[in-house]
Formats: sequence, C-alpha cells, structure tokens
Amino acid sequence: IEIIRKNLLVGNITEADKNLRTTINSFFEKFVLNDIKRKVYQNEDLIKEWRKIREINDDDYNLLMDVHNKISGESSIHEPSIEVRSTLNIREYIIEFNKVIDAINNIRSHNNTNNIKPINKISL
Repeated sequence: IEIIRKNLLVGNITEADKNLRTTINSFFEKFVLNDIKRKVYQNEDLIKEWRKIREINDDDYNLLMDVHNKISGESSIHEPSIEVRSTLNIREYIIEFNKVIDAINNIRSHNNTNNIKPINKISL
C-alpha cells in the first residue's frame, strides 16, 4: 500500500495500477481466505481446500471488486490486464485508492476485538 501511495503522490498511475490490483487480490486471498489447507496427493498436484473464509460485509467485498474491475478496465468477467486500461486521471485514481483503503480497514476491523490501527488514505 505504501508503494501505491508513493506512486500516486508522484502521479505514476501505471505502477500504482499494477500494484493496486495485486494488493486487492493478495489481501483477499491472504486475509479473507485466511485458512487455506494445502495438501499434496500422490500425483503431487497441489490441492487447495478452503476450510474457513473470514466473515466480511458484502458491501466491502463489492467495493473492492468494483474498484478492481474499474482500474483493470474489466467487466464482471475477470480478464487479465497486460497494461493499464483505466481512463482515470490521478485525482480519480486517488479516490478509488481511498475506497479500497476504506474497504480494507472495514474488513480488517469486522468482528475484531483488537484495536487495529487503520491504514491512512491520501488527502485530496
């Protein structure tokens, strides 16, 4: 997130785009799908079994996916983006970044009794 923040503050949308999409995907896989059991069978194929998915608010999930699709220039069907396909300018991109930060902060604190320090947004 700090890499994205630094790139946005200097107006580098290309690097911010690449890292923001990766951050959304990684956050979801590592934090929401936090209990993935990996088991290697005799044929040595790696199988993922989702044993527990962290409970989150659907609005936060939808916000993350909306931003991901918007910056990727994707429809609801996932297509890999080789280059930035977003038509957003730097100000609009920062607004989308801040939406992601809101969603991540909400997901991290959802049903969590620990006092989690929120991630800071970029001031406009």
